[in-house]
Amino acid sequence: MNNDEDTPKVQNLTRRGVIAAGAAAGVATLAKVPGLGGPSVAGAAVAVGDGSTWQPKFLSSQQVELMSRICDLILPATETPGALDTGADEYIDLSLSLADSADQLRFLGGLSWMEERSAELHEKRFVELAQDQQIALLREISDEHPMHSAELSTGAAFFTDIKRRVLFGHFTSKKARVEALGLPAEVRRESLRGCTHEDGTHRR
Repeated sequence: MNNDEDTPKVQNLTRRGVIAAGAAAGVATLAKVPGLGGPSVAGAAVAVGDGSTWQPKFLSSQQVELMSRICDLILPATETPGALDTGADEYIDLSLSLADSADQLRFLGGLSWMEERSAELHEKRFVELAQDQQIALLREISDEHPMHSAELSTGAAFFTDIKRRVLFGHFTSKKARVEALGLPAEVRRESLRGCTHEDGTHRR
């Protein structure tokens, strides 16, 4: 799969749409999403994707396999880096290790739902399905549907959550900033000077 036209689509998850959303909204907006904006969790985004051997801190190896596959389907590599290239999956695991127990349980419940749904429909684990079957399963819980049935509500909530996590982990990475968005490799910070006018002469 070399370009967007050759890649199966989950509506609202195409690379062009994700990049446009990330560029327009900015990392600052994503940081306001519940579960993503805490200082320790946001700081985790810069601690991954450095090329070292990754050892998950929270998820089991089987859970990581499932989570990483979903990340790859959400944001696959094309002419620019995908979610796995930028360590978005590593970020999700690390951020979960720093999250509160309620957030952790919701995410684990979502992973369990995905496996149960896959077994119900195909009698296989999600990662064992053909790609078109994986895409179809994700499409039924994607936000292309205005409403979801009760049996799909847990999966739909999980899919919304993991998309947000992928976006945040991806677009806070140096690799995505440079290669996907074309931004400078280094962010220049300048201190702001206070008012330089003498007392009583401040300009309005």
